[in-house]
Amino acid sequence: MTYFQRNKDRISVNLETLILGYKKGHVIDHIDNDPLNCTRRNLRFATYRQNNYNRSSHRISDIKYRGVYYANRSKNAYYARLGVNHKTIYSKSTTNIHIAAMYYNILVLEYTEGFGMNAVNPAILDTHNY
Repeated sequence: MTYFQRNKDRISVNLETLILGYKKGHVIDHIDNDPLNCTRRNLRFATYRQNNYNRSSHRISDIKYRGVYYANRSKNAYYARLGVNHKTIYSKSTTNIHIAAMYYNILVLEYTEGFGMNAVNPAILDTHNY
């Protein structure tokens, strides 16, 4: 992301930089992944690696949870997978997709320094009996 852009006699600055300032070697991360939400409480400094933990998934799938994949071809079991520091971490497999989403949330908490994006809000899953 470019913070300052110089075009002839003009300099343009991103709104996030005006609000939070500039820190060398860091980018400004939107906590809720909404680039239009530039409130101070939604912005934080992050390294490039930390910012990548918080990006949304671009994969097109019939599974609605981030980081949850089919464990076999018959599509009756699921597992969670998280890539961190050029390594892939897997959870154990389960037949319940919601449990696999919770496994992903646990992996995010353990490995992403608080910058990862959960598969689903844990408060939503707590209201169901799985």
